Amino acid sequence: MKALLLVFLAFGPQPLSESGVSSDTLPQLRGVDIQERLGERVPDVWLIGENGDTIRLYSQFDGRPIILSFFYYSCPHLCGFVLNGLSEALRGLDLKPGEDFRILTVSFDPQDRPEDAREAGRTYRHGFVPPEAWRFFVGDSSQVRTLMEAMGIAYHKVGKEYAHPTAILVLTPEGKISRYLYGIKYPVRDLKLALLEAGEGKIGSLGDKVLLFCYRYDPESGTYAFYALRLMKLGGLLTLFLLGGFLVTLWIREKRRS
Repeated sequence: MKALLLVFLAFGPQPLSESGVSSDTLPQLRGVDIQERLGERVPDVWLIGENGDTIRLYSQFDGRPIILSFFYYSCPHLCGFVLNGLSEALRGLDLKPGEDFRILTVSFDPQDRPEDAREAGRTYRHGFVPPEAWRFFVGDSSQVRTLMEAMGIAYHKVGKEYAHPTAILVLTPEGKISRYLYGIKYPVRDLKLALLEAGEGKIGSLGDKVLLFCYRYDPESGTYAFYALRLMKLGGLLTLFLLGGFLVTLWIREKRRS
């Protein structure tokens, strides 16, 4: 699936699909894309945190799914829209950052420093996401490029800025890529379903699991769509269960009479 690219160099933050502008008329966007690597494990690269601490990526996995976003801290348009869109979706979730899942944001600009990550953390957590639940990182250029390539993300520098696709990834607790969510706005339902899916039944209520059963990710639309066949199957199972209970009740009553 092609990522939703935004024209941010000459035309401002506007979807390509709506602007009528293509990579043929904007050569700087050629090769900027995402090749999905679903089911593959991200590499255990070294990253640098907001306080200058060097950590391994896998040290951030603690049995909960992770939302992974990519960013560069001097980005004039696109990155801020992505992280503000993510923050907005987080506000609407009934799953709790830090309890049910964590968020990691990694800069792909080797010029970014820990103080840039620290400032971004203050900006985009908006005071309601704990720092330990949403961490911001920079890193050595070779380490970060290894991570970006493993995620299937192609980007390049254009002048002083970067041309890059817009998406966030949802990873399983084992570090496997479970889902890509595209664009700069993330519907709360889609983000929740992606986290439940990546959580492999370890997070969410029984009602959440039923909700996930009734929806399926549609790669054409890039969203989760209601799947009627699954609901019919669930209804059939429920009917069999009720019928079985009714028959058992009749059998018990008959046995008592005899």
